[in-house]
Amino acid sequence: MNKRVKRSFLNGFSSVIVLLLRSILLFAVRIVFVKTLGKVLLGVDSLFTNILLALSLADSGINTAISFKLYEPIANKDYKYINTLMSFYKKIYNVLGLVVISIGLLILPFLNFIVKQDISHIYIIFILYLITAVSTYFISYKNVLLAADQSDYESSIIVCSTYLLMYILQIVSLILFHNFIIFIIVKIIMTIVQQVLVNRKITKKYSMINFKSKDKLPKKEVKSMINSIKAMYMHKIGNYLVTGTDTIIISANPSLGVALVGVYTSYISITGLIDNMLYKGLNGITASYGELSVTENTDAQENVFNIISFLSFILFGLFTTGFMFLLTPFIKLCFGTDFSLNYTILLILCINFFLVGNLKSIDVIKEATGTFISDRYAPLIQAAINLILSIILTIKLGLIGVVLGTLISTILVPLWNKPYIAYKNIFKKSPISYFKTQFIYILTLIINYIITYYILKNINISNSLVSFIIKGLIIVIVYITFISITYWRNSSFNYLKNIIVRKIKRNS
Repeated sequence: MNKRVKRSFLNGFSSVIVLLLRSILLFAVRIVFVKTLGKVLLGVDSLFTNILLALSLADSGINTAISFKLYEPIANKDYKYINTLMSFYKKIYNVLGLVVISIGLLILPFLNFIVKQDISHIYIIFILYLITAVSTYFISYKNVLLAADQSDYESSIIVCSTYLLMYILQIVSLILFHNFIIFIIVKIIMTIVQQVLVNRKITKKYSMINFKSKDKLPKKEVKSMINSIKAMYMHKIGNYLVTGTDTIIISANPSLGVALVGVYTSYISITGLIDNMLYKGLNGITASYGELSVTENTDAQENVFNIISFLSFILFGLFTTGFMFLLTPFIKLCFGTDFSLNYTILLILCINFFLVGNLKSIDVIKEATGTFISDRYAPLIQAAINLILSIILTIKLGLIGVVLGTLISTILVPLWNKPYIAYKNIFKKSPISYFKTQFIYILTLIINYIITYYILKNINISNSLVSFIIKGLIIVIVYITFISITYWRNSSFNYLKNIIVRKIKRNS
């Protein structure tokens, strides 16, 4: 296993482990939260998290753009240029932190229009969420070095341990005090502790880098980077507006309300965490693909992309199938029947989960090659379509309208636009072959679903937990068997299979 593949594996694996741990613990926290504070405050938690996520999106756009700029100087050990770039990055992060604080404070007077219910200390709660959002802006800018250097895995122990401690303390605080404000304060403290520890590790690892450099980038390069950052931010804010505004639309609708936000986000939190976990795994390849894009021809790049795309299909296809059969039973087991949604909403959520998830392979190569500008307006167009349709359809159809608006906007814009831009700018060819392959993937998933449905239909177990476990095992076995039979001659399937076989033999 060469260095590039090894680091990709370690980054992907560590990211998945961290997120998996977070997902399990966060869900435990949500269960205790509902039992102690109720679903109305759970809705407030989800709503404020989504609002402030929009304010924090700029840093992820900057992070991606700067990472792309760091690949070459890190490979060439050009520390002077890295010093200058990190100094520039630090200044942007400081300004961004101040902007987020300012915009957050401007939102305060409008909280009553967003949250219809009478919530005690609502302004204090929002300010605490704002502090959480900005608390790390002035120290976390160094994290980009680990990402660009394919070394994210080196901070995973710190991240895991601090998340573990935070969630334990939050659960204890909920049980002992039943107090929402104490719950948030714990998160603020542990978030700062985590970033301070990671920051110290990065400073020690990159002792050769002068983070206080006074050198400045040439104006031409600053302009180019600002354009890339703006384009990336358009992608991030557009993607947020497609999904993050759903909770605001639900909360602001008098016939739905903030309590339903808690029910809706119980589903979205699970699909979102899995989506994020799988993307983190795939994203471990980003830096390696960035290196590949400057050393190999387009044919070699496309071959690697086909493997990433097939892996994306397998992973998102498996979880989509699982969600269709097990998501509602899981919600009922954890939170009770009051938190379940009807099958139509679940179906739309799962279709959108797969379509968006299957595009993650495109996102990986776009970020790795710095392809931000060509389709910078597409996410905003999608967001506008989603917002208009969701508002109109929610008035007519209720909660179904929200998820239906999101699905329609996905089909109308990114489903065709992202592959077109990637193939045109990276592989210099038509995306027809990609669309044909994706059609076969979708057909495969539908056939697998039908087979699984008829197998599970004949299984009746009275114990809910036992039924959930057995059905989960059957879904995985049927899926792996069907995929293996269908794609046993596929080159991407055999490449992935050989990696797994070699890994097993090496560890046996």
